[in-house]
Amino acid sequence: MVFEIRNRFFLLQILLTTLLAISLGYYSLKHLTASFINLRLKILSPQEEESKKKPNQKKSPLQSHFKKLEESLSLARMGCVKEKDNPFYCLKVSELGLEAFSLSPDEKLRLMEILHPHAPKRMDEDQMLIREIFELLYSSLVLNPSNFRSLLYLTQLVEISLNFAKDFIDLDSMKDAHALSGHYIERALKLNPSHAQLNSLAGKYFLQMREAEKAGQYFRKALDLNRNLSATIFSEIQYERDREEVIDLILENKPELQSLYGDFLFDSKNYEDAEEYFNENFRLSRDRMAPYRKLCQLYTASGKNEETRILSERMLKEGYVKKAEDLSEVYYHIASAMEKSGDLHGAIEAAQKAVENNGQEIRNHYQLARLHLKNGETDLALSRLQVILRRFDRKTIRESGINVHLLLGEAYEKKDDILKAYEEYNKALKLNPDNNEIRKKINFLAKGLR
Repeated sequence: MVFEIRNRFFLLQILLTTLLAISLGYYSLKHLTASFINLRLKILSPQEEESKKKPNQKKSPLQSHFKKLEESLSLARMGCVKEKDNPFYCLKVSELGLEAFSLSPDEKLRLMEILHPHAPKRMDEDQMLIREIFELLYSSLVLNPSNFRSLLYLTQLVEISLNFAKDFIDLDSMKDAHALSGHYIERALKLNPSHAQLNSLAGKYFLQMREAEKAGQYFRKALDLNRNLSATIFSEIQYERDREEVIDLILENKPELQSLYGDFLFDSKNYEDAEEYFNENFRLSRDRMAPYRKLCQLYTASGKNEETRILSERMLKEGYVKKAEDLSEVYYHIASAMEKSGDLHGAIEAAQKAVENNGQEIRNHYQLARLHLKNGETDLALSRLQVILRRFDRKTIRESGINVHLLLGEAYEKKDDILKAYEEYNKALKLNPDNNEIRKKINFLAKGLR
């Protein structure tokens, strides 16, 4: 009796194990395609390593990007078909589809054939893309109403629709579209209030609605969350009617943001306004060295040598510089400014102080050697250049961007040591083979050695 029960129990175990194995096998087969698609989508990311390219591949970066986009879209679309209840693929196709609006009409059509193989061939490709992506995003929201990315992409899609239709859309429709965009942004922010891009979109929306105060608040929060958005945000504000008011709201009592806006203006070659914001950053900052460096860079670019000297001397006089390395940097800039104004004696004194405060900085030694040579102190220049060759290895010298051998060649030439000058110029040419001036010096000295 006991043996019979044990046999039945054993058979039941075998049956359950078999059913479990069949179930797992079915599940694995069902999701095998999805797993492959996910893996391939990761590999096809825009950051794919250069080493993965085939040898002698001559495709341009744009062609390569389109090929990756095309294959990624095909895979994501396959995922949509295989797993209709998975919102990830709807979102992925939408994300890739949004990239298509920056492509050529022919490329858009190729992508539309992937998105919707049976779409009418003569229909406007932008309208087709907008309609197809909207349907995918709507499906994604139905499957997962709490996914803020669906709402984020819907907001971007509304903006794209407005841009393509701005020449013929009526005012009421424009207002309705903006209201719809605002609705999506508001919903998405409730789901993820700490998302930098969403806050940036909210700022852009309120900027378009002429609500400067709200625009400034959202842009400011976006920059607090992600400083890398600064160039994008400031570019969007640059030509708006309420630009000054919004900028003031973003930057108020924020030294870091003052500096970022100064960087944006500097990169735009608007040196006058950049100087104003760098000075404000200098005034508000506890650590004056960072804004000091930016101001020196600006003064160099705009040719304001005297301002560099005045600011540097102020740094010393008012006790803003504490570390020896920072003192060295300040004296380096003073020396550069004095050299440009023609005060070689003062420049050499400042350069010596730069070396004394930081002898580990190669540019300090090089500056002092160059000034000695310019002042006719050839032996002092040679001595300082020999210090560089003894103290720093070849890699450090090469990476510093300075050509010690060129300066050595000039020094030996001034001492009429033609052979050594010729040798040093040849070494300099190896470091900078495209420099025709060095080549001319070599050719000239070669005549004297014959």
